Amino acid sequence: MIEALELEDPDFFMLAVQFHPEWHVDDGSDEFLSFFTMLMDAAAAGN
Repeated sequence: MIEALELEDPDFFMLAVQFHPEWHVDDGSDEFLSFFTMLMDAAAAGN
């Protein structure tokens, strides 16, 4: 079972997941690449 929690607030970034999206990318699936893109964008913005 995949569970996730996402908070959309312009002043705060949070995305919590209870699975390993990197496993899917390692297996050749790109459906979870947006997870990493959001994380990198938030880090670059200083959130």
